[in-house]
Amino acid sequence: MTFMSKPLKKKLLVAGWVLALFLIAALGGYAVASTQRILPRVQVGSLAIGGLTREQALMAVRQRLTEFQEQGIALKINGDREVIQLQDIGFSASPEAVVDTAWAFGHAGPWYAMITDHVMAMLMPQSFSAPVQYNQEALESSIDDIAQIIEKPSRDIRLHIQGTAVGVLYDTQPGKIVDRVRAAQLVVRALGQLEATDITLALVDD
Repeated sequence: MTFMSKPLKKKLLVAGWVLALFLIAALGGYAVASTQRILPRVQVGSLAIGGLTREQALMAVRQRLTEFQEQGIALKINGDREVIQLQDIGFSASPEAVVDTAWAFGHAGPWYAMITDHVMAMLMPQSFSAPVQYNQEALESSIDDIAQIIEKPSRDIRLHIQGTAVGVLYDTQPGKIVDRVRAAQLVVRALGQLEATDITLALVDD
């Protein structure tokens, strides 16, 4: 059986206390700093605003919303690219509400929940969907307008008959249509991400 000498035990004890004090100081500094800022690794949609003050986050969100409104969301279907303008679907979002969504993580709720949020923020990124408003009927109408430009109608078989000879001019072909439900789901997801992205869809059989 091996015994540690008293000097070694003393050194290990001192090292342990130093490490504990360092961790306490680091966590204390982190806690104080995070009371004035959104927790690190927090993002709303695709916009990373972790570590920012409320004022800094508001500036970042306002800029993103301006860019988002200008660019819109594009549907790429069968080689065609059609843009849904956000004003046409009644899109709106409050910068303050977006920032509040991020701020609430680690700053609101019971103490044990806030502690859990702080730990989670240190371990992995935290992403939240932005609170946005839009008109569902207007969105469906915009998608329908785009679909009517791109969709291909079904075609019945057409025969060429000359005397007793029968030839096939072209065979039956199913129509190709836009999956409107899927398109709407992807647009709504992009709205919550505050991301002017191209959404790629394939035509499906009618």
